[in-house]
Amino acid sequence: MKLTGSPVAVEARFDVDGTITPLALSWRGQMLRVGDVGRSWTAADGQLRYWLVMVPTLGTLELCLDTTSLLWRVTRAWEPPARA
Repeated sequence: MKLTGSPVAVEARFDVDGTITPLALSWRGQMLRVGDVGRSWTAADGQLRYWLVMVPTLGTLELCLDTTSLLWRVTRAWEPPARA
């Protein structure tokens, strides 16, 4: 696992019920499709919202949205296991 804090541009769907679903992100010069969205949670202060997402070419990323500034970051990255 790597801790990054890297800012990213995220394409997301915002539903009328308040649900936010990340669909794709631009990170390290690449546009990456989100293959699956896992669990999501909100920090106790309500300002930061987090999602675990699976990117087929990279592995699992933790995305964070600061709801005050509307800035997205990759806060953690788990690389897929190496193939033998």
